[in-house]
Amino acid sequence: MGQEKRQYQRTYFSIKDGLKIMCIPENQEQSFTAHIMDISEGGLCLSLKKENLDFKIQKNDFFLINEISGTDQLNEICNMQCQVRWMLELEQSMFIFFGIEFLVTQILLQDDIRDFINNRRK
Repeated sequence: MGQEKRQYQRTYFSIKDGLKIMCIPENQEQSFTAHIMDISEGGLCLSLKKENLDFKIQKNDFFLINEISGTDQLNEICNMQCQVRWMLELEQSMFIFFGIEFLVTQILLQDDIRDFINNRRK
């Protein structure tokens, strides 16, 4: 098996875990809610049902993280700017998957996220 080439450790979730994020897209008035599929110190992988989206998400779009539900341990990332870095939209799937990068992460916030990931792995 190949060696992990990612910069940061991450922890994974399923939709059943119930971690959700509400984001406000730049230049849009309507927010959207997506499931958090994984988190690292650098960003999140999100999924959302295509039918729940009234506009198109594109690579390089900017968002403001407005709210996190399903855990109190990640409230620190609320009001953080992020940018879409990759998208996966399969025709046969009813979900869109996309990765967002935190644009400004303070050292203390990175420590909080790292602690959250390490506690989930125990």
